[in-house]
Amino acid sequence: MPEAIARLFNGANIDKRVYTDPLLFEQEQERIFAKAWHYVGHVSQLGEAGRYVNVEVQGQPILVMRGGDGTIRAFFNRCPHRGALLTRHPCGQAEQLVCSYHAWSFDTCGQLRGLPMSAGYEGTPVQVGDARWGLAGVPRLDEYAGFLFVNLDAQAPALLDWLGPNAGNLMNMQERSPSGLIEPFGGVFRMTQRNNWKVYLENLHDGAHALPTHQSSILSARQTSASTQDPWSQLQADIVSANGQPPRKMAALSVNCFERGHSEMFGFRESRPDTPEQREYEAALRDFHGAEKAQDILRTDRHIALFYPNLSITPNWMQLRVIVPLSVERTRVDIYSFRLIGASDAINRRTIAFANAVNSPTSLIRADDLENFERIEAGLKAQAPQYVSAHREYSKETQPLGASHAMSERYVRNQFHAWRTYMEHVQ
Repeated sequence: MPEAIARLFNGANIDKRVYTDPLLFEQEQERIFAKAWHYVGHVSQLGEAGRYVNVEVQGQPILVMRGGDGTIRAFFNRCPHRGALLTRHPCGQAEQLVCSYHAWSFDTCGQLRGLPMSAGYEGTPVQVGDARWGLAGVPRLDEYAGFLFVNLDAQAPALLDWLGPNAGNLMNMQERSPSGLIEPFGGVFRMTQRNNWKVYLENLHDGAHALPTHQSSILSARQTSASTQDPWSQLQADIVSANGQPPRKMAALSVNCFERGHSEMFGFRESRPDTPEQREYEAALRDFHGAEKAQDILRTDRHIALFYPNLSITPNWMQLRVIVPLSVERTRVDIYSFRLIGASDAINRRTIAFANAVNSPTSLIRADDLENFERIEAGLKAQAPQYVSAHREYSKETQPLGASHAMSERYVRNQFHAWRTYMEHVQ
């Protein structure tokens, strides 16, 4: 099997089957996604005892809940009696969890506390307080910079090891707050796309596609920018038209490739405008962190930091995207925005403006990219050629890790080195 996997990615040649083969997709779920860390929420959503978020990870229903003892735990959302879901609400607060089927009840720490018709269980192992009949815990739960992650593999590497050097980009999101606190706000965009999950990831640092793909949206944005008097329309137009960077400028944008397929691309949009609101915000940040650290935080400008295979963030615009493979040719992307607690409404409104311009279902940028993704899916059904190319800058590469730029496909090759490592490791 390892030899068969190795033949699918060799150098810079990628066999089209990695995007189209349903069997390979199922193997990816078992060997990659079932062993990765998955973002499930933020500690700000669980501020009080009984607060919970209800998520699905790899088909597993999971409740992440703050217990009465203050500890955050992750449980499988399943009554141990007959298997019913304990809640369908995406989030909420409860003093106890009561199963709708037979009314078994559990406290916020997951212990069985109520057992109707308890006399019928005399002489059996089913007893109130017996840990065997409490809620089953998810193998791994951890937190970094307020972001909560679970892992379904008890033997997986520690979260911080998995995050690697990219962890600093998550921390940068938290540190951008003038109070040190952030929280999700504005809801979530959920979009199902007609493409394999790897096609989406390969587009994230691709500076070469911007001009050919986004010509129509760039032109529209430039026309709007020249004619509008509304500052928020101006901001969104400038966000979109920034895709019109010439190739030489894209080639100057750094992309760093890390272990496990992770990577980061430096930013190319103006995120520090000279406005009274921005000056007020930066002054508050200096007051909270000190001048030197505040400057370091603000200088950190990342277009996208990718945590392979399932998470990307844009720290200076406070965006987080979760990638959820649904089938070999269907992918869902969930996009969250985060509020800087203590910053003005105007500063936080910029975050929503970016989300609407770039990540929303109505985004012109998104429409351009989705058109290409669907063309790729359709084109890969052709009998020939068998391979797709990731050769740009390949002749200059001695290893997949290290510094690169947005006109290189080194980060794509780095992703596939990680893909091959995961896929060849069969337990």
